[in-house]
Amino acid sequence: RLVDTLDTSPKSADLILALFDLYSTLEDSASADALVVKALKRGIGKDDAVSTAMLKMRAASSAAALGRTEEMPALIAAAEPVFLKDPKRFRYELVDLNLAKAQLLRRTGKLEDGVKLLVSTIPDAEIAYAEKTRDLMTLYNNTLVYMVEANQLAAMPAIFARAEALMKRTGTES
Repeated sequence: RLVDTLDTSPKSADLILALFDLYSTLEDSASADALVVKALKRGIGKDDAVSTAMLKMRAASSAAALGRTEEMPALIAAAEPVFLKDPKRFRYELVDLNLAKAQLLRRTGKLEDGVKLLVSTIPDAEIAYAEKTRDLMTLYNNTLVYMVEANQLAAMPAIFARAEALMKRTGTES
């Protein structure tokens, strides 16, 4: 119902993005998905390319979470050019898009390409996620999982070393 009460401005898109992130944090993928899909259908953020790209990026994320892999390519393709116009400003968004692309590659049988993309994304992620230790550790973990699945065991120590260095730096080592 909330979506029906909003105008299509970028401020309304910001509200939808915040609520989407809250639903995601609460691990309520279905509600996050329903929210962002309805917002896009209503045209929320339609007059602002960045707002629309952010909504489409979240829609790709929710499609992935709900197993709707076939929806991901178009959503990623629509969002990516907006963020590529200013890669430094949108470093965080581009990292997130690369993670979604890696997930798509994995799900479509291109696991080795997914591993390459994750590994090449790590340096930007270490900048973008500098204050988000959990997100960075999740990236390291996912990269290691992909490597195991791709039987790229020899490449794993470098990722473990990065994770260990992060744990020491943040005082989270056990």
